[in-house]
Amino acid sequence: AIFTFLKNKIWRNNHLITSSNLTLITNRVVESIPPQLEQAKFVHQNLSTPLQIGQNWFLINHRWWQNWCNYVQYQQLLASNFNSTINCITIVPEKIQNAELFDEPSTQELKSNLRENIDYILVPSIIWEKFVSWFDFDFEIKRQVVAIPNTNGLFIEIYPLLLIVQEKTNESSNTNSNDSNEKHQIVMSRTATIGELKRTILRIFNLSSSNIRLFSIKPPNTSTDVPLRIFFDQNLAATLEEIRITNKQEVFFFKNIIESPFSFSDIILEQVGTAFSWLFGFVNGSEDNEPSSGFFSFEPTHVDGAPTTQGAVGLCNLGNTCFMNSALQCLLSSPELIQYFLTGEYLQDVNTTNPIGLQGQLAEQFSNLLSEIYSNRYLALSPSKFRSVLIQFAPQFSGFQQHDCQELLSFLLDGLHEDLNRIKNKPYVEKIESSDQPDEIVAQLSWRGHLSRNSSKVVELFQGQYKSIVTCPISECRKSSTTFEPYMFLSCPITTIPYRYIEFILVTINQQEIRFCIKVSFKGTLSDVKASLVKILNKENQIKINPSLVKFADIYNHRIFSWLDESVKVSTIRPNDQLYLYDLSASIEPADLSNCDQPDILYLFQIVQSVVDNQNEFQQKRQFGAPSAFSFKKGVTCKQIAEKIHTIIGQKYCQNNSSVLREHYSVRFAQQFSNNSIEFKEEDSIFTFENQKEYFCADWFNADILNAVSENKLKLFEHESFQNLKEEMLKPVTLNHCLQLFTAQETLSEDNAWYCPNCKEFREASKQFKVWSFPDILIIHLKRFFFNGMYSEKINSQVEFPIENLDLSEYQLSKEGPAPIYDLFAVANHMGGLGGGHYTAFAKRENNWFCFNDSHVSLVDESSIVKPAAYVLFYRRKKIDLSHASL
Repeated sequence: AIFTFLKNKIWRNNHLITSSNLTLITNRVVESIPPQLEQAKFVHQNLSTPLQIGQNWFLINHRWWQNWCNYVQYQQLLASNFNSTINCITIVPEKIQNAELFDEPSTQELKSNLRENIDYILVPSIIWEKFVSWFDFDFEIKRQVVAIPNTNGLFIEIYPLLLIVQEKTNESSNTNSNDSNEKHQIVMSRTATIGELKRTILRIFNLSSSNIRLFSIKPPNTSTDVPLRIFFDQNLAATLEEIRITNKQEVFFFKNIIESPFSFSDIILEQVGTAFSWLFGFVNGSEDNEPSSGFFSFEPTHVDGAPTTQGAVGLCNLGNTCFMNSALQCLLSSPELIQYFLTGEYLQDVNTTNPIGLQGQLAEQFSNLLSEIYSNRYLALSPSKFRSVLIQFAPQFSGFQQHDCQELLSFLLDGLHEDLNRIKNKPYVEKIESSDQPDEIVAQLSWRGHLSRNSSKVVELFQGQYKSIVTCPISECRKSSTTFEPYMFLSCPITTIPYRYIEFILVTINQQEIRFCIKVSFKGTLSDVKASLVKILNKENQIKINPSLVKFADIYNHRIFSWLDESVKVSTIRPNDQLYLYDLSASIEPADLSNCDQPDILYLFQIVQSVVDNQNEFQQKRQFGAPSAFSFKKGVTCKQIAEKIHTIIGQKYCQNNSSVLREHYSVRFAQQFSNNSIEFKEEDSIFTFENQKEYFCADWFNADILNAVSENKLKLFEHESFQNLKEEMLKPVTLNHCLQLFTAQETLSEDNAWYCPNCKEFREASKQFKVWSFPDILIIHLKRFFFNGMYSEKINSQVEFPIENLDLSEYQLSKEGPAPIYDLFAVANHMGGLGGGHYTAFAKRENNWFCFNDSHVSLVDESSIVKPAAYVLFYRRKKIDLSHASL
């Protein structure tokens, strides 16, 4: 009897949980929700738990995480060191909803290119268990901490491999037909070894003998071809990543292979990038059917063939490594670097004793890659060996996540420098400040001090020097510190004041929908957005709203996911979030005021719409469109609410003539995130509800009728602000403008305050960079991304930059050395958002421009080089004598 009661209804903190969640509830400990401050302290104390091999971490939908942060006011508490007062927010987060992170929740396969701190956050098990006990969840996404191969580093593997394993019989061993044998899906780390995979298969298939062989099958290309078996179990210590096993790959095995009379030709197969891109050749098998040496070479392969232009060779994508390929193609276009490595000159500089280098391994692999690219023997190359050495120096680039191209460039050049640093014993060098000495002397002394510790080809080609001036803002002090520092990149802002362009749809009191775009400071809040909107509407004098009676809502999956407080910072709103602003001024008042015990409180409810899906064999209902919303005070009747719902639907579709539509839909009252619902009866009884997580749903009986009335639906208008600001967002800027911003004075933030030696305190000082000298190869990084600690934003404006004769004389303080006039020779491009998207490169080979898109290489016209995707620019100083250089 108790179990039957629990199966039907389980109440926890006034939240109704349906029987569909019973299995989750019975497997977890339910706790009462502690105060917000206690929650925030607990999460903060455990969020930085150190990684340990085998430890479990959990993904949480960032949308839910942000709602929780707003609920406990996490950012405000962090800023005050948990000493501020919490303004109670009445909306408690719903259960954790991770379904949004899946392509298809039924398969629980994560969407590709999910980004940490943008799409999801990672929490240790101790936090996950508490969240589950407080709020419940729909899907658990557990990931393990694994070791980065060949390093001491650790990382959380977000995308492990899903393998489909099946036994093959003798009869079907040479075909790709489906066996009747059982298939199992196995999730394995990419760092797992073949031996671990083999043991897992033995356990899952309950096999006592370890005498099995593992292989994959390459399907035939034509009707005359036969499938090819690719065995990969020779080296049990090899990892799945090393032999290029891919996600969803089918893995087969033979049992009792000693007794099985197999006869086949051994095949050398090398995988290129994806599951069935293969290049292969044949060798004869030995008499005992054991494969000959070399059979198990599974590194991604090179593609033979002579390129149309020397060096115009693609680089295979090893799994989200386009960021690396783009950076390499740009560097490999530098004539000075090419000459240095191809002539073997670099060998005399290799530093095998540098403790922060790789004893020359990175330089050697870079040289090998360069030699192969300029050998005229390949159309595309696999940089797998180079990458395996690079991640030893910079382990954060291991795994299969997308990374930043400029960040990789920085680590790559630094790694090459340390491998080729001619200084074996670095002396201690004290930092030099101006002390009223002439700039020329301080700059020269600083550069000599730098060279006494750093002397390499990388320094000679890529490093320049800038002047840094920091000034105390206190008028009685005004202490100024001037130093000269080396640099490898000029990281130039595209704009000085980061703005957010907040798009939202205003739903007026008569259900008219108008799309707006409001420009506010990156540090602004939704209150600022609302204030800007009121100014626009007051100026136009067409639509009137009461600022205190409009409310922002986050829409997800055709429902209001959460009502947003005005204090929410715009920096926490993601570009793909659907924001609606509802005018709730037409509140339903109770007919009998004696029934209203809280006359000053408005309650908000939403109206979701659904229709029978005629294309679904089960005639299921599907929700559509954006929800409507209304407000009321306690004491209203069910009949009043029903009339309000009919009025809103009539306004949406029939210009307020709701009576003609009532017979085509019904209204029910439903529990959010639950299948529980009841028909809503239009009675004179007082409307009662458990909490504001319930909603109304208008169920249309027939899709054809809905389509017919939708023709009269009020159109979604785009306010002129929307188009104007869209154009402003994409308005081109010049490279000269970016350089001016780089050299402009800025005020340091509180988080980056400068310690004033006179005041003996940290000050938000003014800081300015000026370029003292430019290097022979100048790399300009366009700062398209900026961060607020929670989200990143990308600036997609096109930056106009010259292909030839970039004259930087006005920016160079030093009057010595050759003129800083440059020609462009490469561009790293980025399309999409941070953490995802795709990188390509434009680069010159023998005075022709090529587009390098991983393994694909194509000629491009010079007029196509300047694009909004340009991210890192590579310039070479003019008039460098290379008459003696030959490739």
